[in-house]
Amino acid sequence: MKTKMLSVTEVEELLRQPECKQRSEEPLLCTIVELVLLADLAKKSRSRLDWRGFLSGYERVKSYLAIASLDAACLTESLFERFDDYSVAGLWSQLGGSEPGPDVTLRRLILRPSPSSWWEADLLNEIQIW
Repeated sequence: MKTKMLSVTEVEELLRQPECKQRSEEPLLCTIVELVLLADLAKKSRSRLDWRGFLSGYERVKSYLAIASLDAACLTESLFERFDDYSVAGLWSQLGGSEPGPDVTLRRLILRPSPSSWWEADLLNEIQIW
């Protein structure tokens, strides 16, 4: 089953819906980056969501929206090919010469295929299109 990767705009729309229900059979996924960005914008009153709207929207969707995070184990798994090796994975060479923002780098770290990730490897390509 293909996973539906949600952009910041799609997550915001999902949080704004008064009667949020999962409308799709495919799993819905976002990274913690989307939620942090939306929370920051809501706190600063720079989005269509205010802080209360963000919190209530999150409460409604948290049962079916999968959130990929970057805890210590995930970060180690994302950065290194082997745990006994201190050479950083090929991620950084892919970014050489480019200037991605920190949100792009975080998404790549979070979504990098690993033994513990359940989503498809092609999600990395999908976020590059954004």
